[in-house]
Amino acid sequence: MREIECEQGSPEWHQARLGVPSASCFDKIVTPAKGEYSKSAKPYMLQLLLERLTGETQESLDGLPAIERGKALEPKAVTGYELETGEKTRAAGFCLTNDCRFGASPDRILTSTNGGLELKCPNSVTHLGYWAHGFGNDYKCQRMGQMWVCEFDFVDMVSFHPRLPSAIERVYRDEPFIKTMADALNKFHDEMMELETRLRATGFFEAQTEDDWRDMLEGV
Repeated sequence: MREIECEQGSPEWHQARLGVPSASCFDKIVTPAKGEYSKSAKPYMLQLLLERLTGETQESLDGLPAIERGKALEPKAVTGYELETGEKTRAAGFCLTNDCRFGASPDRILTSTNGGLELKCPNSVTHLGYWAHGFGNDYKCQRMGQMWVCEFDFVDMVSFHPRLPSAIERVYRDEPFIKTMADALNKFHDEMMELETRLRATGFFEAQTEDDWRDMLEGV
């Protein structure tokens, strides 16, 4: 794993994520049930290609009610998790696989053991469902993707609500699923690179190799 040190949500973080398939969107590439290549991957591929070709983000998370709620409640959620579990955490930047093909932004990284923390701050009904029944396949691609990219042994999934008890579920690596997921992700990447090569061959965009892209990421 390589970690680019930057504050999540900052211009540097957005720059590091440009054109990189990220674990929070792996469910657009693979199916959460079996980790297989999804037919719905093409729109996400086109979004990433536009980012790679133009250098401009095609996704804005600012202003979305769920995102803004999460930002506001995250400090309390982290404090509550650390008090309840005794774990210590640190902020994470943008993490990349060693080949810089894929990324992840865990909410926190545990400092005393090899794990990550993923926080959700949903409405009360959704939160109570997580507390009563667990997370099921919700966010499965994201958490397995974080374990794959960041080389974690586990991810602690936390649902936080300020007026209800927290739901905490430790999820360990599912190696068969991760293997199948990684195969699908690599297929996605290869198809994206092939399409990018065709687009750059038109002469409309400045030539740029994958090594150039990796050098740019490492310089963030």
